[in-house]
Amino acid sequence: MFGGEKQRIALARAVVNNPSIAIADEPTGSLDGKMADDIMSQFKAVNKSGTAFLIVTHDKIIANKSTHFDMYIFSINSNHNNG
Repeated sequence: MFGGEKQRIALARAVVNNPSIAIADEPTGSLDGKMADDIMSQFKAVNKSGTAFLIVTHDKIIANKSTHFDMYIFSINSNHNNG
């Protein structure tokens, strides 16, 4: 099973019971840009049906794509100061 397939299955399992909120930790971390966009589109589609998402990511591009009221994406800066 490929990364994108695993992410789609994880998303389906997370929302099958219509939760009010679902948490996603790095849902696009191992995916290429196209697949990451596809997964985020699926999050947005599910979000429109009433599930809010808390998404944590290191990917600033993904974080900046959040435009819907009920989609909260937190970007964690992975740059560490070793000084």
